[in-house]
Amino acid sequence: MDNQMPGDKRKRVHARLEEYRSLPEYILDGMGAILERILNPAGIRKRSSFMPTHPTAQEDEDFPSYWWNGVVIFLITLLIGWLISVSLGLSFSPDETALVLWAAGTGTLALIANKVNIRAFLKTFRESLLDKMLRD
Repeated sequence: MDNQMPGDKRKRVHARLEEYRSLPEYILDGMGAILERILNPAGIRKRSSFMPTHPTAQEDEDFPSYWWNGVVIFLITLLIGWLISVSLGLSFSPDETALVLWAAGTGTLALIANKVNIRAFLKTFRESLLDKMLRD
């Protein structure tokens, strides 16, 4: 690895940064892959992996928007809370309903904001800072 040319190292690091996913991205993109499997099975057959290989280019591959993935996660979170409440024989008061809606909504928005910020950071890092760090 030490005998690689600096240009080769730069290309390798660029490629690895393009493929990097954080945990919130895995959650959102995993939900998107599940949605795609349900709604558009032909889209899954086009590629060899469950999720797009490059998260930076997934919008170009007709992969479901992370906003829709977030809405589905929000609804699943609400459904789980409601099912637990029903199984325990309880019901939500208006204040508890507002709290559950707020918690599920802010959790979903946090996932989406994290995904957007990670992508922006990695793009900035890859385009400018990485080149300065790996200069010949």
